[in-house]
Amino acid sequence: MDQILKQIPRTPRLAHAPVGVSSRSRTVLVVGAGVSGLTTALCLGRRGFTTVVLADRFSPHVTSNVAGALWEWPPAVCGHQFDQASLERSKAWCETSYAIFSELSLDPATGVHLRPVTFYFSQPIGETPRALSKMEELRVRVANFRHDRALIAENEINPALGLRDAYSYLAPMVDTDTYMHWLMSQALDVGCRFVERKITGALREQEADLRREFDARTIVNCSGLGAAELAEDEVRPLRGALVRVRNDGRTTPRITQAHCISHTAGDGEEGFIFILPRGDERLVLGGFAELNQSGLDIGLHNHEPVRAMYRRCVEFLPALQHAVIDADEPVRVGLRPFRKANVRLEQEPNTRIIHNYGHGGSGVSFSWGTSLEATELVEALVAAGIRIRQRTRGWLKRYETCSTIRELLTWPENTRSSRPVIDRWLGNPPPRGISDAVATGRRARRQTVLRGGVQDILSRSNADGGDTLPESTMRRYKTTRPNGLVDYVAVE
Repeated sequence: MDQILKQIPRTPRLAHAPVGVSSRSRTVLVVGAGVSGLTTALCLGRRGFTTVVLADRFSPHVTSNVAGALWEWPPAVCGHQFDQASLERSKAWCETSYAIFSELSLDPATGVHLRPVTFYFSQPIGETPRALSKMEELRVRVANFRHDRALIAENEINPALGLRDAYSYLAPMVDTDTYMHWLMSQALDVGCRFVERKITGALREQEADLRREFDARTIVNCSGLGAAELAEDEVRPLRGALVRVRNDGRTTPRITQAHCISHTAGDGEEGFIFILPRGDERLVLGGFAELNQSGLDIGLHNHEPVRAMYRRCVEFLPALQHAVIDADEPVRVGLRPFRKANVRLEQEPNTRIIHNYGHGGSGVSFSWGTSLEATELVEALVAAGIRIRQRTRGWLKRYETCSTIRELLTWPENTRSSRPVIDRWLGNPPPRGISDAVATGRRARRQTVLRGGVQDILSRSNADGGDTLPESTMRRYKTTRPNGLVDYVAVE
C-alpha cells in the first residue's frame, strides 16, 4: 500500500470545515476502496469533509480494476438486474455519471474515453417491449444516438448470426487502471487518508469503536462483496472474466468502438458479448456471469466458459481472428457484488452508517450518481446534528436551571414538541447517576460520577438512534437550583 501511494503525485488542497463546526463532525470513515468507495471519498472531500478510507485491498487489487467499465443505461449487459424499483432509481445515477464522465473524457490523465458503442439484437427492437422501452429512455439522454439495422453490416458483424436490429451512441469507456490511479490521486489531493486493514463482523456492532478510533462522525459502507458480512446482507459473487488482446493495428484492424449483445433473462445462457477498447492499445473481450462462483484462478487454460466466451467474440466479429492475446496478462477475473434488490443506498436505522453497495456489474456506471447521493445523506445527517446543537445552545440560555442531559441527547425525538417536553423536565431530579453525585457535596466525586453518567447516557442514546454529542467537545455547565443542589448540563 505504501509503495502504491508513493507513486501517486499529489498537490495538497486540504478542505477545511466551516467556522463553528467541530473537526469531528466533518470526519467520515469510508469502508471500501473500489470505484464506489474512492468516488464517495472524493465527493466528500470536495464538500469539505475529512475522509479516511479503510480497506483490506486497494487498486490494482480490487474488482474495479477488472471491470469492463462501459457506461450503460440499466439494466447492464451482464443481466441479473430484476428489481424494477431499484432499476428506476438507478437511472438518475446513470445520468449523473454520464455527464461527469463526459467531462472527464476531456482530460487524458483520467483514462476516460468517449467512444461509440453499438448494441445488437436478434429481433426487431419494436417487437420487444423491454428493449424498446430501454431504447426510448436512452436516446434522449446520450450523444449521437442512432437506431439503424444498417449498423450490423457497416461494422462487419458476422451475418451468419442473423442479427436484425441495432442502435449506437457515444458512451464513456474507462481504462480502469488509469482511472483508479487518478481517483486515488484526487482523493489524496483533498486530504483523504488511506488505511489498509480488514474489518470483520457486523459493522453496526463495531460502529462506536470505529467512530472513536478514527474520530469520525459518520461511516459510509462501500464494501461491495464484503457487505455480505459487514451489513449482514445477501450479497453474492457474480464471477466474470475478460480476455485481453492487443489493439495496436498490427495483426488486426484497430477497433475504436465497443460492441455488445446483452444477456437475456431466462434464455438459459450465462454468456453475452462484450468487445471494448481499453485505453489506446488494448481490447477486452467478454463476457459471462457465474453466480455464486468465487474462485479467481480461472483462464483460457482451465475454464471452458472463458474459452467459449473468447470463441463467441471471434465468431461475432471476424476481424478478431488474428488478434494477439496479451502475453503478460491474458485474462482478468473479478467478482461482481450481486444483490437481488440491486444497490442499497440508505442510512441504517438507529446508526450513523450510510450504506452504498450492491452495484453488481454497474459499479462504474452508477459510481458518480450513488457517491453524490451518499454524500448528500452524510451532509443531511451532519447538518441535523448541527441544528440540534444550535437549538440546544439557545435552549440552555433560557432554561439554565433545568438538569436535562437525557433530554439533550435524545433531542431528535422531541423536535416537534420541544417546549412542552423541556417544561416537563423543569424541577425534576437529574438523570440517574448524577443525582447521587450532587448529594455527596464533594466536587471531585461529583465530577467523576457525572462523567460516568454522561457516558452511560451517551451509549444508551446512541443505541436508540439519538443524536449523541461528541465526548471530546463536551463542556460542563454548573447551575444552582433553589434547593441548593448543583446541576451539571453537558452541551457541545
